[in-house]
Amino acid sequence: PAAVGHDDADTHVDAGSDVPGDCPCFVDARLVDAPADTSVTTDAASPPPGVLLYPENRTQSPITASVVAQIQAITGGGSCASQVFAKVGDSITAAPSFFSCFDASGVDLGSHGNLATTLDFFQHGQAGGTSPFSRVSFAAVGGTTTADLLAGSPSPLDREITAINGCYAVVMLGTNDVRTGRTVDAFGADLWTIVDRLRARGVVPILSTIPSIQGDPGTNARIPLFNRVIRAIAQGRSIPLVDYYRDLALLPGQGISGDGIHPTDAPQGSCVLTSAGLQYGYNTRNLISLEALDRTRAAANGTAADSGGAVRTGTGHFADPFGAALPLVDLGDTRTGDQLIGQYSGCSAQPQNGHEIVYRLDLPAATTIDAYVVDRDAVNVDVHILAGSAMAAACVAEGDGLASATVGPGPAYVVVDAASTAQDGEYLLVVQAR
Repeated sequence: PAAVGHDDADTHVDAGSDVPGDCPCFVDARLVDAPADTSVTTDAASPPPGVLLYPENRTQSPITASVVAQIQAITGGGSCASQVFAKVGDSITAAPSFFSCFDASGVDLGSHGNLATTLDFFQHGQAGGTSPFSRVSFAAVGGTTTADLLAGSPSPLDREITAINGCYAVVMLGTNDVRTGRTVDAFGADLWTIVDRLRARGVVPILSTIPSIQGDPGTNARIPLFNRVIRAIAQGRSIPLVDYYRDLALLPGQGISGDGIHPTDAPQGSCVLTSAGLQYGYNTRNLISLEALDRTRAAANGTAADSGGAVRTGTGHFADPFGAALPLVDLGDTRTGDQLIGQYSGCSAQPQNGHEIVYRLDLPAATTIDAYVVDRDAVNVDVHILAGSAMAAACVAEGDGLASATVGPGPAYVVVDAASTAQDGEYLLVVQAR
């Protein structure tokens, strides 16, 4: 399909002007552009300006100069001479149809001859006696969940990192987390830990969204949420993301075989990257994953694939919320926000004395939104939804992990709030329309 391997232009919607709210009885001093309220304190620290956004309208996430800097920081401040990458995933990654065929005859790059240099580079890598394309990875096993990759000492993830000592990891996890009913909170915390463990070991994770699951509508309905958690982690850590789910949606049968889970193969072989071959799921994954390795390897050598991209507006403070559009994903840190000594009108009777980060949505019509927040370790955050204009925004929903409400038209606010300063820290946020 024409869209495979080609990225569309970035899009971003910035916050607009206030629209009068419906609640005349409560003025939220935290959201008023006015002299500072004495009950609000602001840390000297502030969130990084202009965080690069990873929109859902492109196959490869943008790799700009800021992402190059993050990738080079992971690899130790410069390029990586290793010709090895790790495969991290479940049966969709462990299957011979993924990448192994690049070591066999019958490889056809089609119109993607620009990838030949990177293909040759990794074909000559040594990952335990074979190239990384053919290696049977400790960290890619059928039935694996994110929790399984972290279990044991050493864990399968640690065993693979130690065994091959590479600079990159192609990571696709989540299918079995969804299938086995794991919560988005558990999945998000574990994938986040996997990513941070790879980074700490000098390995650049290249994340991928996961395919649809056919034949089980209830399970399949959870896939977009899990994919947005994956996107939030990639965006927050400024690491590459491949939107496999997006490209599969363009294929016959969404590129999924009769078992409802595994991708399809072209009859000519899964490393045939011609227009005919790219009508199949594994062929598409092999192309876009090789493209991601090519882009990431260039970044490690100091070359940015993209000159720029959409960036987040605002600072996340009460007087200057982050501007956002649906779906919203973010990896934030409450320690960079304001501190309100008090409580939200209409929600919890218990004061939340930690710091808070504020996002603003401008909705053209009444919209039911679900706001999910994931935390880990000692961090404990709640999520609140406020409705109305900045002069009259009142809390309409809250939750420890999930809040849902119908808001709009006009501005609405999503606030992530730590229970106490001792429980401040990083969180993942996904806000989507139902």
